[in-house]
Amino acid sequence: MVLEAKTLIATPNIIHIPTKRQMNKALKEYSTGLAQLIIEWNYLHENLAKLFCRTIDTINAAVPLAIWHSIRSDLVQRQILRAAAEERYAHEKKTRDEIIWLLDKIDHSLSGKRNDVIHSPISLVTNAIGTQISTPINTSNPRALSLKGKELVKELVWYRDTAYVLRLYARELHRALNPTAHRPWPDRPMLPSPGSRPPAKKKIMAKPRKEHSPRKKA
Repeated sequence: MVLEAKTLIATPNIIHIPTKRQMNKALKEYSTGLAQLIIEWNYLHENLAKLFCRTIDTINAAVPLAIWHSIRSDLVQRQILRAAAEERYAHEKKTRDEIIWLLDKIDHSLSGKRNDVIHSPISLVTNAIGTQISTPINTSNPRALSLKGKELVKELVWYRDTAYVLRLYARELHRALNPTAHRPWPDRPMLPSPGSRPPAKKKIMAKPRKEHSPRKKA
């Protein structure tokens, strides 16, 4: 990691070399955000594994789970879930569409952002504003270039919150697809936007699922 000082043009501010305490604070904020994102991502994929198991619809759940965990690539795992859902729910449009929507949000947005911050080199940058984590000034790394000019800690919070909402939705889809549980069908969630408030730690609101008949009252 490189310690850099960016000088602002035409400004009287004096840029001081950051203290060890300031550097440690910036590193802690970044590393904490990165760790939280990784945790939420792992939870998300664990729920996708359960959703794959439900989609395969076999008596012995150990078989589809063994297949899932034998695959070393997160992307390939999501690809087999997509293929299974498209075939299994070919005649259940709502179910198929919601699983595909979930996977699209991961594949076309969250996955790339998550890979960028995890695999990008970083620097401690000091300017008139203060000391913060940023991408190196002189880098040709494509992942670092995609993060250029962004506040990385805020980006991490956004990605973490998005992963949290999506993993909750994956969990609720898995539960709703249990034919014996008579769980309600979850509403499609609203995803966080940059700088938005963290999502409340509660279940996604749900509504009755059309594929199942209403549960009879006792």
